[in-house]
Formats: sequence, C-alpha cells, structure tokens
Amino acid sequence: MKNRDPHNEVVRAQFALQAVPFSTALHANDPELLNQYLRLIALQPGERVVDFCSGPGIVAARLAGAGCVVCLDVTHEMLLEARKRAPQALLVESHAGRAPFARSTGSISIFDIAVSRLSLHHVQRPEEVVLEMARVVAPGGRVVINDIVTSENKEESAYTERIERLRDPSHTRCLTGSELERLCIACGLRTTAALSHDAQQRR
Repeated sequence: MKNRDPHNEVVRAQFALQAVPFSTALHANDPELLNQYLRLIALQPGERVVDFCSGPGIVAARLAGAGCVVCLDVTHEMLLEARKRAPQALLVESHAGRAPFARSTGSISIFDIAVSRLSLHHVQRPEEVVLEMARVVAPGGRVVINDIVTSENKEESAYTERIERLRDPSHTRCLTGSELERLCIACGLRTTAALSHDAQQRR
C-alpha cells in the first residue's frame, strides 16, 4: 500500500492486535452511546454512508436501510472483522486522510453521510480526515464525528495525554471540545448538534 509512514505503521500494528478484542469491547459497544450516536446520524432510507476509520464495523452493522455503506480503515484486520459484522458493507483499506473517492460536484455526490467514531485521537493530522469527510458528502449532507475530548484545563489535559499514550502507543492527542468545533468550522462544516457525556460518571 502507498503512503506508508511511521505513525500509520504503529496504528496498523496496534489495531491488528486489537481487532478482535475491540470488536467486543464494552466501551465501543455501549448500547446507550451507540443509540445516541445513531440518533445524531439520523439515517434516512437509501442514504449512502461512509464510515471513516470504521474499525470492526460496529457502526456500519447498525445502519440497516442505508442505500450503501462503505467501511474505510487503514488496518486490514479491522476490515476483516467489519466483514463479519456488516457483510452488506463495501470495504476500503486506506488512510482516512487520503480517501480514494472522487470529489462530490454539483448534483453528483458520492455520499450523503460521513461518520467517524473514536478515531481522531489516533490521527496525526485530524484536519486531513475532517476535510476528506466534508469533501465526499453531497451539499447539505451530514458529517457526524464522535471522539474522546479532553479537558480545557491544560494540566488536566496533560495528565490525560500521559495516560492515553501509556495505554495505547497509537494515540496522538485528544482535542478539546472547543478545538474540535473550531476544526469542523475551519473544514467548512456547520455545527447543528453537539452532545457529550462524562466517562467518569459512568464508572
């Protein structure tokens, strides 16, 4: 595969090992959080969806009624798990910041919805991924992002980052909620809804 770089190789190595455990991990399959996310996606019958950094297809498997679902992920082993969970989905092995899809122009569009869940904190340049998500959806389409965000307090954020990097070498950086919103605006998106929950309250 082209465009290999050191961090991508770390991501591939980590998630090749995690593909099966992650597919059944409690935090990734929490029904309340998944249902909240699906309500934000608000899928309509026949809509075309691309799942950026899809992992093992946890979201794709719940998109019954879509006209087309594409799982895009840089890790081959994750896509093998996605094939089991979401056999209706098309699988694309690619870096999310360089999606191999044509640009949506005029009345010709590739997707109605682009989604990404629990992935931006593994990406060195999240703006590349969000730009690609915005690029491939039709005018008036939806980009729905769910990720870990960190505290606006610098000391608290630094502590979180140390823990995350010890826990997972593929971690880059969690954005704050305000950073994520500014990033989306800079990529040409308009925020229509934002929800959050405190993980500590669910322990």
